[in-house]
Amino acid sequence: MSLSAPAGTPSELETRLSSYLDGEASEEARHEVEALLVNDPQARALNDALKRGTEVGRRMFDDMLREPVPLDMVRTIKNTAPPRKAVRLPDPPRPAHQWTRRSPVYRPVAMAAHRRQHSAGPPPR
Repeated sequence: MSLSAPAGTPSELETRLSSYLDGEASEEARHEVEALLVNDPQARALNDALKRGTEVGRRMFDDMLREPVPLDMVRTIKNTAPPRKAVRLPDPPRPAHQWTRRSPVYRPVAMAAHRRQHSAGPPPR
C-alpha cells in the first residue's frame, strides 16, 4: 500500500520545495530543504522540475501580457461609469464622560476629595 498523495494533490516534498523556491520557507525549513537537496537525488530532480515549471509558467504569462487587449473589453472599460466618490461621514458625537466606580480615574479623584475633606480639620463654626 502506497502513502503517496492523491492525484492532483502536491506531496509534502513538493509543497516544501515550492515554498523554498518561492522564498516563503522559514529559515529552519530552508536549511532542511537545502540539506535534503544535497543528499537526495530524487528531491534534486523534483526541485529542478519545479524550477523549469516556474520558468515555463513565467514565460507563458509574459507572452500573455504581450497579447492585445480584446476590443470588447476596451469598449466596456471606456463605457463604464466612473466609481462614485467616497464620502467620509462625520464621527458621531462622543458622550460626556460618566463617572462610575469602574472608571480608571474615579478612585484617585475620590481619594483626593476624601483627603481634602478630612485633612482640613473640623468644619468651622
